[in-house]
Amino acid sequence: PRAMGFRLLVWFGRFLWLVGVTALAAWATGRVLSDRWQWSQYLLWIPSVLIVPGAVGAAAVGIALARLSRRESGVRTGLFRPFAAITALLGVVAVWTTLSVDLRFFSRAGEAPPPDQRLRVIHWNASDDIGVRWTQDILDLHPDLVVINPASNQPWGPIIQGMGEGATVMFLHGFTIISKPGVTLMGDISLRVEPGEGIDPRQKSGMTSRVDPGRAVWLQLDTRAQFGRSFVVWLLDLPSDVSLPRRQVTEEAARAIAESDSRPRVPKGQGGFEPGEGARRGFPPPDLVIGDMNIPRGSASLERLTGGLRNAYDQAGHGFVATWPSRSPMWHLDQAFIGSGYRATAYAALDLGGGTHRGQLVDVALHSPR
Repeated sequence: PRAMGFRLLVWFGRFLWLVGVTALAAWATGRVLSDRWQWSQYLLWIPSVLIVPGAVGAAAVGIALARLSRRESGVRTGLFRPFAAITALLGVVAVWTTLSVDLRFFSRAGEAPPPDQRLRVIHWNASDDIGVRWTQDILDLHPDLVVINPASNQPWGPIIQGMGEGATVMFLHGFTIISKPGVTLMGDISLRVEPGEGIDPRQKSGMTSRVDPGRAVWLQLDTRAQFGRSFVVWLLDLPSDVSLPRRQVTEEAARAIAESDSRPRVPKGQGGFEPGEGARRGFPPPDLVIGDMNIPRGSASLERLTGGLRNAYDQAGHGFVATWPSRSPMWHLDQAFIGSGYRATAYAALDLGGGTHRGQLVDVALHSPR
């Protein structure tokens, strides 16, 4: 009976090891293949901070049980040793990747420029249940540009007043936009993303009948005071339908932006516009792309939409940052991307006391301050 008990421990250890290795293999497959295929996007969405510690822990405990019990059990373990060594190597790589890439544990914050040489942007995909705390929380951060999505019947007066008399205020295509720098030109389009099956984890039923083709807005800001030149921002809200291949979503969105007949308009009052001079095909090249991507950070599909822009978290973020769901965030879906002439000097997720997503703050500065 004693030998049988140790034999069961050996096999239980091997079972734990197999579970841990399978989980690590699924995680690694998602990281390598990213969301280039629909099936691999679901592996990529497995949060590293959950799967890596759990998988490494299960594999380590399994190996330890098998090794400690082998002498008493009579079970041969010679063939198991190479697998244990490979597992240890895979575990070290997984932990290092999680710490250095996903958490930027070894990174250091760069030097922050003076406030008059940076643009502070706050974006919040509040969705609903916005609460009452957000106005003062945002104003306390002294932003230059505030974007809240979607626009709804909220008490906008206090934050508009807090941003200053000269701020440009727009309620546009679902976005509420309040900007201290003047908005000299803008445009907006539907991204025309084809609908999927309507899978929506936010709904109690898990499904929605709402058709969401995605939305995009571009703004040209008068940032001569900060940067000596204008600054172009793209605001994006991509569809959240989980059934949609993310690569297809970004390809269709990028095509809609590139082919759009984006006639520039000039803001006039709150919500009013007048035609700008000229017409252009597509959006102007962005200095900042920010919004609810509904795609996790690091996904290959984002490259199709953001080109050579750098993720703001990869430049200035640190530690675990996630934006959805707001109460217990696990996925970094709301993101910002910085153009080559600029750099992110600060990046953080914001708990604004309500909404379905957390907000994001990004400070943008020139690569070489004046």
